[in-house]
Order: sequence, then structure tokens, then C-alpha cells
Amino acid sequence: MAYLYRPIFCLLLTLSCALLPCLGQAQTDQTPPPAPADAASQTAAPPSGKPGGLESLDSASKESAKGAAPKAHLPPGMKEPPKTMGPPKIITPVKVPDATMRKLVLEKYTATQTAAHADKEAVVKQAQTFPANPSCVTAQCHAKLKDSKAPHYPAQTGRCLACHLQNSQKHPSGGAAPDFKLVAAGGDLCYRCHSKFTGKKFNHDPAQKGDCLTCHDPHGTDNPFLLNVAADTQQALCKKCHEKEMAAVKFTHGPVGLGACTFCHDPHASDHKGLLKNKVQDLCFECHSDIAQGVKESPSVHEVVKTAGCTACHQPHGSDFPHLLKQDSEEFCFTCHQDIEEKMDKGRSRHAGVFLKRQCGTCHQPHYSAYDKLLISKEEDLCLSCHGQQKETTNSTSKSAKDIAAELKKTFVHAPVAKGECSICHDPHGSKYQQLLTGPYPDTFYAPYDPEIYGLCFKCHDQSLLTEKTTDKTTNFRNGTQNLHYLHAAISRKGRTCETCHQPHASDGPKLISRTGTHFGEWQMPISFALTTNGGTCMPGCHRKMEYDRNQAINNAGKTTGFGTYHVEYKSVK
Repeated sequence: MAYLYRPIFCLLLTLSCALLPCLGQAQTDQTPPPAPADAASQTAAPPSGKPGGLESLDSASKESAKGAAPKAHLPPGMKEPPKTMGPPKIITPVKVPDATMRKLVLEKYTATQTAAHADKEAVVKQAQTFPANPSCVTAQCHAKLKDSKAPHYPAQTGRCLACHLQNSQKHPSGGAAPDFKLVAAGGDLCYRCHSKFTGKKFNHDPAQKGDCLTCHDPHGTDNPFLLNVAADTQQALCKKCHEKEMAAVKFTHGPVGLGACTFCHDPHASDHKGLLKNKVQDLCFECHSDIAQGVKESPSVHEVVKTAGCTACHQPHGSDFPHLLKQDSEEFCFTCHQDIEEKMDKGRSRHAGVFLKRQCGTCHQPHYSAYDKLLISKEEDLCLSCHGQQKETTNSTSKSAKDIAAELKKTFVHAPVAKGECSICHDPHGSKYQQLLTGPYPDTFYAPYDPEIYGLCFKCHDQSLLTEKTTDKTTNFRNGTQNLHYLHAAISRKGRTCETCHQPHASDGPKLISRTGTHFGEWQMPISFALTTNGGTCMPGCHRKMEYDRNQAINNAGKTTGFGTYHVEYKSVK
């Protein structure tokens, strides 16, 4: 039956398109100024009460619209990607304003409806097989049937006998019995011209039962497709049966807010569950093409996007949570990432960054990323966006706000740090170890070697550094074959931990030896260390100057000492 009123729909569409610029301008006038193009603007909650819960276009979307490459969204204080690498070749999701969404939806709606009724001519030809009887629509009788903006074709042309069969010889007869009766019941009447909706996996209940008049007027309306409601207010019609799906929420999906239910759903039958016109993700990507391109081209894609699709996280009609999410805050992420929740709730140390306002979105993109683990930027740049500046803390001995950027300027940098691989040693969410460490590491000055408490260092370094008393190859820090690492750290009474001598991130001294030394109580004990051709010299605050040589062991017992301003001086005894 819907095929017969397409001409009127086209007229209505023409008028709608003519009004679109005005509608768009009116909508734009009410749109707040664009949000700053930073990381926070990507996940900030849209203002409540705004149809569709959509935000203004940011600067990146405007550049994209002009054909320019979009700028990467970086959190405050983050450095731009190195010029040698260039910006990531990835489309950043943008926020589409209501006016743009309205135009997009109506254009898409028009295209899909036009394609669905391409056989209109065949339907009209079938209707023309019934004789016309113009006398039915004269001024004296049923003239109003022609007054509708979208009249049913048989009614428009006076082909009343296509649907009605005369009971009496005279009309109007004035008798108690009706003068006409329908030539067939329910959908069978419509199927005299229109094709049956068969061969699909899923059928709309009214269409399947032939209850066409549930949605359509048999003679004519002012709306396209003989619908009982206007094209952009289908929600009122659908809500009669689907009230639960149309319940009021803070944020409404664009097509739903516009009442364009048939933009996503086929009103009669479909091969897709929910009478969708396409597979869920493919249907979403018809509008959200920026995300579609990002998912296709990005090296890192959220696993749930690849396997479960959009509706695993988003409500398709509307939600009380921003971005149509099924649940707000990181609690929703924890429905899949229980391991992260465990670290955040029960870890000895917990990363402050995960408790910021944007929570998971502070560091991760929800759909795809040019960087591993869905990070919003390169790991090093992301970490340095917070740990790249000195911050005040209430605890003067706290290391949580250390300026790592300043550390990187030192002469010698620890290999993982130089590669920007912070997560080798630190867990970005939380840890059962201090300082978010990924393995056990003693946090005291004295700690004799035990594999259970030195596990972090030996994820990369060989344990024989502290297990072999003598060696000729395990380490260069030896006096002859005497392993000086073993001598310092493995002694049971007062074994020194790694950080007693070495800096974990970077140092101005070779072998990451700290020139300023480590804290021994309130004293920051200095270390004077230098390398020689086959060994070196070392004089920390805890013992006099010692020498070592890998080829010829040096006897340090036969040396005298004197005291200088800052450290022990000595003279060799020959």
C-alpha cells in the first residue's frame, strides 16, 4: 500500500529540503560555542535537555569538514608527537551539532525510502486495472478524499471499487445495511496491489498479521506513506506499542529525537533482529563514518568493538548517561575489566590518574587508537603530560610527582625509560607493590638478596648478578673475579638494595650511579664514582675510596684515608 503515495511524499520531501537551511540555522543559533579541541572535550558530558545529546563541532571536526587532516586530541600539557613521526593517520571522533544531524538523518531517511519504493510504477499500474469512478469524489459526495496532501492512489483517482464492493443497487440507499463492503479482509485487501512481506527472518507484528491500518490511513493523510503521523514524528506512532523503548531519558539518539524510527528500522520485515535495516555495527557506521574509518585503519581497536559491536556499550535509542552509554563512570568499564578494578580497589599503590574526572578516558580512547592499548597518545608523552613537571605535595618525601622530564635530560638514561616504555616497570592502574611497580622491589635501604623481593629488576637483569660470589663474565663490576654486586647486596646482615647506588630512571653518573646519592634516614649520602679502563673507583658516604680492576684485583686493605670537605680522600700506599 505504501507504494501508492510516494508522489505525495516526494512533494513533502521537496518542501522539507527547502526548509532545512532554516531549520539548521535556527538550531545552530542555539548551539553553544565549540568546545576546546583537547582531550577533555572528547568525553565531556553533553548538556542535558539538548535533543540527541550531541555536542558542538570542535576545531578538529571543522578542519576535517574542509578536507584538512584532523589534529590529534592531546590532554593539557602534553607535547605534540615528534615531527619525524608525524601525527597519527587516524580520524578523531567528532561531535556533530543537532542541525547537522537533523539534515543527515532526513537525507538518509529520504534515500532509504526512495530505494525501498522503487517499484512504485508497477504498483500504480496494478491499481489502474480497476475502473475509475470519478463520481465518487465529486463536490457532492466524497470530495474530501482528494484534499489530503498524500491521498491513496485509488482514492485520488476515484477507483473506489478497487477496495469496496457495492451491496445495494442504489447509493446512497439509506438502508440499515451498509451500501458497500470490503472486497477482502485485512492485509489481503492491500495485497491486491502491494506485494506481501515474505522471505524475511523477522516480521513486524502488524505487517505479519495484515493489520495495515495500525499505521496507515486507507484513503489519505497529510503525511508520507499514508502514515497516521508526520514523517519526522514517527515516534508518536511507534510509542503506542513500544512505550518502553521510547521512555524519556536525558540523552536521546539523534534519529529517535527526530522521530525518524524508520531511519534504522524497517517497518515491515527484515533479515536483521529488531527489524534493523542492516547489521548493527554496519548500520551505526552509516552515520558514524569517522569511527568506521578509525576502526578500519587503526592498529589498536577496542576488542568489544570488533566482537560485540556498538550496542555492547551504547543504548541505541537513548540513555540517562552521556554518549548513550549503558552505565556511567569507570564502573561500566569494570564489567569487562575486573582485573583493573581489583588493582584500583585493593592495590597497595593506586595511580591517581585513574581517579580523575574523565577516569578511563583520561588515558584511553573508547573505540580505537593509533597507539597500543588504546592510549590517546604515545606512552611516554602520555605519562609525561602529568609527570613532566614538578608538582607540590603535602609529603616532602613523596616520589609520586617526580619530574621525569627533567630526569630524561640527564646523561645516562635507563633503557626502558629511554624507549618510553614506562609500563615495563610501572602498572598504570594500580599495584600490590609500592610506586605502582610491576614486580617486587625492596623499598628499604637494607634488604639482603631474596628473589621474592627483587623480582622487578630481574625481569630484565640476570639474577646471577646477586647469586654468584665470583665470576669472570656475569658483571663488569668485579675486582678480579670477585663479584662486587654480590658483595654489596647479597650479604645477609646488611645487604644494600639496588637504589642505594643506582637511579631507576636516569643519572648524570655512569651505570646510572647517583652522584647525589640516596637517602639514609635524613642524610642524602653522596657517591663519588668513576670508571677506569679495566675497572673503577667508588667512594660513597658509607666507606672510604675503593678501587677495583677486572684484570688484576686490587687489595684495598692497604690504604690510608683522610677526610675532605664532602667525602673521604685517600693516598695510595705503595
